[in-house]
Amino acid sequence: MLAGTWTLRIGAALVATLGVAGPASATQDLVKARLLSETGSIKPGGTAWMAVELAMKPGWHTYWRNPGDAGQPTDILWTLPLGYEAGGIAWPVPRPFSVEFITSYGYEDSVTLLVPVTAPATAKPGETATVTADVNWLACEKICIPGEAKLSIDLPVAAEAPASPDAKPVFAQAR
Repeated sequence: MLAGTWTLRIGAALVATLGVAGPASATQDLVKARLLSETGSIKPGGTAWMAVELAMKPGWHTYWRNPGDAGQPTDILWTLPLGYEAGGIAWPVPRPFSVEFITSYGYEDSVTLLVPVTAPATAKPGETATVTADVNWLACEKICIPGEAKLSIDLPVAAEAPASPDAKPVFAQAR
């Protein structure tokens, strides 16, 4: 752990009855990940909603918090400045994937996972909060390949936290 930062694990990291193949880096072509903030800054004591977007290659899917008979939910390990807190993932409604007698739940095409990050009341305007998300997922088609991405965003601490025009449609659609 780095001085001045702390980490929080959201999600789980168990694989249940799957065939997992290939190196983690192979999934970079299967799933593209990015991190966005709903606002361009964060207020002292305020909450900024973060979005972890996963865009899957056609035919591939990732998993919901309860993957069903097989699968592994996406896991996010947050590294935040001291005093900042990340809440739980606001999971969108999944769809079922059935193969013979196995039913799993997850997302195809893309998914946006929303997570609130709250600044301490002692955060000072003019500071910058670096928010880092280590994201792990399992991408499956006929086989399953684990993937990961380290995503980061810098949020200035400011008296006001206006919405980011570029992120507005992403958050609106996710909600």
